[in-house]
Amino acid sequence: MNSIFVSIKNLRIDLLTQRAFSGGGVESIDGMKMVLTTVSSGYKQLELIFFDFFKISDNAVIVDVGRGKGRVFNYLLYKCLKNKMIGYEINEAVANKTKRNLARYKNVESGDTR
Repeated sequence: MNSIFVSIKNLRIDLLTQRAFSGGGVESIDGMKMVLTTVSSGYKQLELIFFDFFKISDNAVIVDVGRGKGRVFNYLLYKCLKNKMIGYEINEAVANKTKRNLARYKNVESGDTR
């Protein structure tokens, strides 16, 4: 039952921030040769990292290298952070979709160069 509750809470955060499900994995872009398949960050773990272990100052710029589907930004936006956020992702299809989904947030930028 607990895992169902966590899944529903995660989906709720995804829908509130990106209006789309952003969990799950992302397939390798090079046929599994050098770039590994990745899995989305869990919101429980992000809570521990960004709010229990570290404190984000109001003027900090948050950079996510390997942004994937943008779950780190989802959680920080859900927690009402207004910091500038810059995300980088080498998977062009994922980068473009995440950029579109987060476009309504003026404090989120895509640093992707592709």
